[in-house]
Amino acid sequence: MLQIDVQGAEIKVIDGAKNILSNVKAIFTEVSINPNLYEGAVNFETLRADLTSRNFNLVLLGTDYNLTGNALFINNHQI
Repeated sequence: MLQIDVQGAEIKVIDGAKNILSNVKAIFTEVSINPNLYEGAVNFETLRADLTSRNFNLVLLGTDYNLTGNALFINNHQI
């Protein structure tokens, strides 16, 4: 499992991990539904689309009153 909490730089981390993603069964990451939480940060929909294109499906999403929370993505090839 890859756990990511990098204040909006998730895609940069995922790009840096591209050589090991085929061995990653799950990604647990902090997310923000609010597109303006951090300057230059990736929003949830962009992150979801990126991970979907890499064969990861969203299976759990929990957000708080401030529209931040956590998401769990599972690798389709690891099921």
